Parts: sequence; C-alpha cells; structure tokens
Amino acid sequence: MTIEDFLNNALEKAFDRNRIGRNTQTQTMSLRKRKLSIDLDDNRMYTVKDVQAILGRGKRQTYELFHTDGFPSIRIGNGLRVEKKAFEKWLERNQGKRIWI
Repeated sequence: MTIEDFLNNALEKAFDRNRIGRNTQTQTMSLRKRKLSIDLDDNRMYTVKDVQAILGRGKRQTYELFHTDGFPSIRIGNGLRVEKKAFEKWLERNQGKRIWI
C-alpha cells in the first residue's frame, strides 16, 4: 500500500465515521471540503485538523504528536503545520513502529 493510498483510505474512514456518528449536514459538508482541500496540491501544508483526520486520532493526541521530537512540524504564527511531503516521509520512516503519544 502506498502512502497516497493510506492517506486516501484514512480520509474515507474519517469521513464515513463522522457521517454515521453525527448525521448533520454541516459536518458532512465540512468533511467533504476538508477532503477536497487535502487532495488538491502536493505542495500543501497540513493543519492539525488535517493530520487528525488522516490518522484518526483525537485533538490532544495530534497536538502532542506535533510537539514530538522528530515530527516535522512548523509553527506559523500561533498555528502548527506540516508539509505534505515531510509528513509522508515521516509516515514512511515510522511505518511498522509503535508511536507513543
């Protein structure tokens, strides 16, 4: 399975889980927009919410991951970001490893 397949699969699972769990039109629309924004550009920066949706983790765990040594996060103003390519490389390096957050 390629990283691209993994990311698309994770987004689909997050979309389905949130649509089934909370069947509100605004959340469904929000997830569709988020999925579209993630797939648009290879030079894109992921936000904490993007990584949260991709990995299927909670907000607290995702923020802890962004502050972990070795995770390629960037602070821009008050926000945290990670470049898509750097995130994919990090996933490849840590594939099969257990990450404690």
